[in-house]
Amino acid sequence: MKYFLFVLGMLALTTTSIAQQKDTLSGNNVEPNLYKLKLIMPGIGYERSLFNNFSLSADMVFTYFGGFSGRPSAGIDMYLGTQLKAKIQGRYYYNFGARKELGRNTFGNSANYFAAQFVVTRGLFDLVQPPETARVNRFGFHPVVGIIWGMQRSYKSNLFINVELGLNYAFRSGTGYATQPHLGFSLGYLLFRNHQMKK
Repeated sequence: MKYFLFVLGMLALTTTSIAQQKDTLSGNNVEPNLYKLKLIMPGIGYERSLFNNFSLSADMVFTYFGGFSGRPSAGIDMYLGTQLKAKIQGRYYYNFGARKELGRNTFGNSANYFAAQFVVTRGLFDLVQPPETARVNRFGFHPVVGIIWGMQRSYKSNLFINVELGLNYAFRSGTGYATQPHLGFSLGYLLFRNHQMKK
């Protein structure tokens, strides 16, 4: 665990240093406040500027989980349920300057970023109830930390998309911990926007 956290810290320092070298002349381009309505996995989000090209992003969404239990010889049962996920990210946007030089949109923090994240999920209820043997702490709190690369794009219609790749470190009660890849996609709508897109 200590080795993993050390690697996460070194990655964060390295990527931030490279990003700062690429975007030192761009100034603070992060918008002061962004209010987001998530559409695919329903929920809400808020992003706030902290300082030069850094922001704090917080989301709370409803998601799904599921799987299979049992063996082919004895029969396989499927289960499906819902969960509430809360996510906090510290983001560093590294290519505002490059996008401006190319004449591309930076509205709604339309840029690429590196982020450190903390995620907690909480199971809510079953849609397809599993057998008792598959009930392995599904409704507890499950914390995750990770390092993320992301791309956010916002449009004149106030719709936005967000794509993320990265590596997570998950803490599982009773089973220890595990590293796992992170792949995320979200589609949503920016609320309270009444000005024109920035160039």
